Amino acid sequence: MIRIGRMHPVANWIRCQRDEYTWSMDQVLVFQDQNIQKDPSTSGLPLAAVAWFWNEKLPQFLQQPHYQRQAEAHLDSLKLKSEDIGEMIERVAGQLLTHQADTDLQINQLQTVMESTRA
Repeated sequence: MIRIGRMHPVANWIRCQRDEYTWSMDQVLVFQDQNIQKDPSTSGLPLAAVAWFWNEKLPQFLQQPHYQRQAEAHLDSLKLKSEDIGEMIERVAGQLLTHQADTDLQINQLQTVMESTRA
């Protein structure tokens, strides 16, 4: 029988083995039930589930090569994304700095002409 992994309910970049997914989803639902008891209108992923994942579950996952490889691949992906964002910022900032320099040049030219006509 082939088991198809599902993405973790908190970290959708981790493909879980079947039992791990079921257990993790049960934990998230426990946190959701606790939130609903406090506020019936609550929705979304409970903050307690996110904290549980980062503080407890992920460290456990990282002890297993299957999950360690996924974390390494995700880390590489995040680094590339950060580099891409940095390059976009540099392009936009560069364009804005050029626009600012052109504006400052016009300010100086206009002020110079205005001052020369007052004399």
